[in-house]
Amino acid sequence: MSRSKRIIIPQKTVQALRRWTRLSIPFAAVCLFLPIAAHGEPGAKKTLAGVAAGTGIAVMATNILTWLWGS
Repeated sequence: MSRSKRIIIPQKTVQALRRWTRLSIPFAAVCLFLPIAAHGEPGAKKTLAGVAAGTGIAVMATNILTWLWGS
């Protein structure tokens, strides 16, 4: 005879697991497909670097202007 044991998982744990899964699936998809897109197109790395640099420059300029003239 086999005995089966019942495992009770608290509702908060189930909700936290669902939330973590819902947030991690899109992140995993981006991590999986972004390298494929960057490798398939020759200018993609240069374009992504330009977007990152432009965003950094814009954020830095905003911070400097806020520092100089206040909010």
